[in-house]
Amino acid sequence: MILLEALGWLADPANWQGPDGLLVRSGEHLWFTVRVVLIAAVIAVPLGLWVGHTGCGGVSLVGIANAMRALPTLGLVTFLFLLSPSTPVLVTIVGLVVLAVPRSWREPMRASRASTAGSPMPRRAWA
Repeated sequence: MILLEALGWLADPANWQGPDGLLVRSGEHLWFTVRVVLIAAVIAVPLGLWVGHTGCGGVSLVGIANAMRALPTLGLVTFLFLLSPSTPVLVTIVGLVVLAVPRSWREPMRASRASTAGSPMPRRAWA
């Protein structure tokens, strides 16, 4: 029953056009995604490269990443929205960036460690 209603909704041309149409909403979703990924990359890639190159803070960064992955996305965005209901777009972007950064810095950190593995630069033992 629900599946037939969903297919009927998708088959209705009125749901695809206009300011609330599926194409407009899909474009908005794509724009949110692009912004969040770019902001997270600007924060996480240099951080991951720095930690991987210097060896400083690796344990702390992994601990923070694991703690951040435990946060439920909807809960964080809802909490931030309750703190600032007048800026829903900004709150959504901040919430998603906070959750995207820990997932984004692991690969630059690994790549940087692999590229400096044979370098004569001393590494700190406590990292």
